[in-house]
Amino acid sequence: MLTLNAELIYTIINIIILYFLMKKFLFRPVMDVIQKRQKNIEDALEEAQKQKEQANKLYEQYQKSISNMEQEGKEIVQQAKNRAEAEYEKLIADAKKEAAQIKCSAEKNAAIQSQKAMEQAKENIVDLAMAMTAKLLEENHSASWDEKKLQQFLTQAGEKQ
Repeated sequence: MLTLNAELIYTIINIIILYFLMKKFLFRPVMDVIQKRQKNIEDALEEAQKQKEQANKLYEQYQKSISNMEQEGKEIVQQAKNRAEAEYEKLIADAKKEAAQIKCSAEKNAAIQSQKAMEQAKENIVDLAMAMTAKLLEENHSASWDEKKLQQFLTQAGEKQ
């Protein structure tokens, strides 16, 4: 069997003492360093998770902002189109109204000019008739001569019109 001699007991005692010394001076500081590093890593992971969540929130806000801006842009473009179309319709209506006024004015002017021409023609005919009558009264000629003068008068009146 195993005999216990003094060297073996001293070796066991030395190992036990060495174990406690190592535990106190080596294992604890090493474990403290490991725990501190583990805590730093956990804190860094928590901070990274918080930043990730914050980044996701910002990303969602930016996406909403971009979506809102796109919608506002579409609305602005639609409003501009509507205003342009209304302005176009107004211009067309104004142009049609002005064209109708010009046409009406031209028709009135044409009627006035026609009326003036008719009045002028009547005045010319009256003047010619008066002149012819005056000539006929001055000269007392025969009926055939009067007929001839009347035909000349009518020919002249037709040419002047």
